[in-house]
Amino acid sequence: MVLYGPPPRRPVESPSTITTELFFGGGRLDLTPGSETVLRQQIVWLKRQDGFAITLEGNCDERGTSEYNLALGQSRAERVKRMMVDAGIPAENITAISLGKERPRDPGHTEQAWARNRRVDVVLVAR
Repeated sequence: MVLYGPPPRRPVESPSTITTELFFGGGRLDLTPGSETVLRQQIVWLKRQDGFAITLEGNCDERGTSEYNLALGQSRAERVKRMMVDAGIPAENITAISLGKERPRDPGHTEQAWARNRRVDVVLVAR
C-alpha cells in the first residue's frame, strides 16, 4: 500500500543543540554552492521535526568596521531565514541575529581564515 502526503512529523531527533555552518563569499549575501546544498538538506530534515527553535547567527570576517559587519551579519542571517520560510519552515520558529566579527571560527588573518568566518551558524534547539 502506498500512502501519499507529507511524511509524518516526529520529535527532534536529539534533545541537544545542533549547529550547522553556512558559508558566504566576501561581502556577499549569496551562500557558497556547498552551503546551498547543506541548507536544502537541512530544510528537508527540519520539515520532519516537531518542537524546535532555530537561531541564525550571522558572522563576518575581521575586515570592515564593527557597524558594517553587524549589518552584514544581520543581512546574512535574514537571507537564510527568508530561504527557510520560503521553503515552508514556520517563521515564528526562527530568530535571526548578527554577531558581526566578534566570534571568529578561525583567528587567522588569511583569505582561508576569513572564508571560515563568513558564515551563518544555524543553531537548532529542541524545545
